[in-house]
Amino acid sequence: MNNYVIYHSVHGMGYDYQPEEKFSFCTGKSKTFIESAMGGTVWVIKGEKNTTGKIDYHLMGHFTLEEIDYDVDEEKYIITGDSLIIEAENQPPITSLDWFLDLYKEQNNFSFGFNRIGLAHVVSELEALMEELEVDYGELSPEAVKTAILSLINEGKMTFPIEFDDEMLASMQERVDWVVEELCEEKFEAMQAQIDKLEGIVKKMGG
Repeated sequence: MNNYVIYHSVHGMGYDYQPEEKFSFCTGKSKTFIESAMGGTVWVIKGEKNTTGKIDYHLMGHFTLEEIDYDVDEEKYIITGDSLIIEAENQPPITSLDWFLDLYKEQNNFSFGFNRIGLAHVVSELEALMEELEVDYGELSPEAVKTAILSLINEGKMTFPIEFDDEMLASMQERVDWVVEELCEEKFEAMQAQIDKLEGIVKKMGG
C-alpha cells in the first residue's frame, strides 16, 4: 500500500488538534484521488510556531484511510480511518531530522495538502520512529510481570507453590493491567489473551 502525508498547521488553522479516537481531515483532493488512496497509510504531521516565531514540527501518528464522507458546507471530502494517535506530550519533534527536510521539500512546504509520499527512505524513517514509540501490548514485559507478582505475594494473594483458580487469575490480570498503565503513564484497554501467557510464566517461576 502507498503512504501519504497530511499536515495540520496550528497557526494556519487557528486551533490545535488532538483527537481522542480517530484522525479526521477535510481535503480538497478529488474523490478519484482519495479512492485511489483507500487502504493506504496517512502520516499526520503538526506544525506550531514557537516563541521565536519559527515552526516546530511533530509527528502526531498515522491512520489507515478507510472512510470517505462529504462536507456540503465546506465542499470538501472528509477522510478518516483506524488511527494510531500519539499523546500530545509524547509526539516526537522532527524539525531537524534529515529525512523530514527531504519530505518538507518534496511536499513543497506541505502546500500540496493530502498527498502521496514518493520517497521510500522517508517512509522507512517514519515507520522506524513509530516502532520506537509503540508498546507491544500483545506481550507482557518482564518488568510488568515481576512487579505484578511481587505485589500479589506481598498482599498475601499468591504463595508458592501456586494453585490457580479463577479468582487468582482475575486478580493477576487486574494487577498486570494496572502495572502496564503505570509504566506507560497512559490508559489503554485491557490486554487480550494475557491470562494464559501470565499463567505459563508464573508456573515456570514456581518451578
